[in-house]
Amino acid sequence: MRKKLFLLGGIILGLWMSQLFLASSLSDQKIDKQGELIVVHNPEKPQPINGWKTRVRLLEELVIGLNQDQTDGWFASLNDIAVDKAGHIYTLDPKDVKIRVFDAQGELIRTFGRRGQGPGELQGPGSIRIWPNGQIVIFDVLLQRFNIFDKKGNFQRSIKAERLPIGVVKLDSRGNIYQAQITREAPQSETIRLVRYDSSLNQKVIYHTQTRKIERRVLSLYSPGYYFDLSDDDYFFWIFSPQYVVHIVDPQGKIIKKIIRQYKPRPIDRREKTKLMKKWAFRLKGLPPSVKIKFPDFYPAASGLLVDDAKRIYIRTGEEEKDGRIYYDVFDFEGRYFTRFSLPPEEEVKAVKNDCLYCLIKEGESGWPLVKRYRLDWKL
Repeated sequence: MRKKLFLLGGIILGLWMSQLFLASSLSDQKIDKQGELIVVHNPEKPQPINGWKTRVRLLEELVIGLNQDQTDGWFASLNDIAVDKAGHIYTLDPKDVKIRVFDAQGELIRTFGRRGQGPGELQGPGSIRIWPNGQIVIFDVLLQRFNIFDKKGNFQRSIKAERLPIGVVKLDSRGNIYQAQITREAPQSETIRLVRYDSSLNQKVIYHTQTRKIERRVLSLYSPGYYFDLSDDDYFFWIFSPQYVVHIVDPQGKIIKKIIRQYKPRPIDRREKTKLMKKWAFRLKGLPPSVKIKFPDFYPAASGLLVDDAKRIYIRTGEEEKDGRIYYDVFDFEGRYFTRFSLPPEEEVKAVKNDCLYCLIKEGESGWPLVKRYRLDWKL
């Protein structure tokens, strides 16, 4: 009897200790409810989730674009990358006006796309997305329309968007359009907005707006902007770059959750300004001497947002390691900040699919654009 009581006591103590560990690991996270809106407050540092594989290593698996001898296997330029359920990689080349499709081993399968203004033709392809049914959606910036192709690259239909202002757009599988737009409504000011339209281009929701002053002969670096993405089931995720607040919008267009992370803004001091001027020297070349470069006081909280097929959220931050690698923060759909990793600044994450991370490198050591794939190796 005494042994049984001792065993029972040990089990109860073990359960109590495990609950205590779980509570302590998430003690810095707070959840508020504001009506139907859930607000998740996260601490500055990631909090591991008990029993979850939350530590991650990036294992380089594949680089596409190194073999210049391969016919039609490397790129004139690269704008975007998309990946389907089978791991096929779709690359968007605006200079060649061509979409190249590679298998999971990096072998070229097929190409499609041609320059023109007719049905299915492209003039200024800017982004590419794969819908869950396998359809390929390409937005043409110059023609202001979405071209939709089947899995093999055969043109199916277009959705015109010429009535929209110029701006970054995404189309969900229900026909709703999300756009970050800039409009000049007065000579000395401009307004930025994040807007949702229905399939008939009727404006339905304005999620955020800000008006800012335009200074003559001033080039402002790191102007505030929006980063956003869509999940496979049409949830919309967005962040306004100066603020570390991720918004989750349901398929009906309603904001259902806000995810907040404490962070210390990274100052742009004199040393940082010198470093940035060297980094951007090529872009600023030829700028008239009368134009003034204006820096903000701090780096933006965010400079990118992506969602993977498990609805994990990846935020490219304004923070970096001593060697210049950029930090990415990772949240789950519940809003928990559970891990982070870093990448070289020239590697821009464009897709995360099947626990693989796909980066676009605008110009590799060879001088040509590259696609790089890492496997996300999750550990307890």
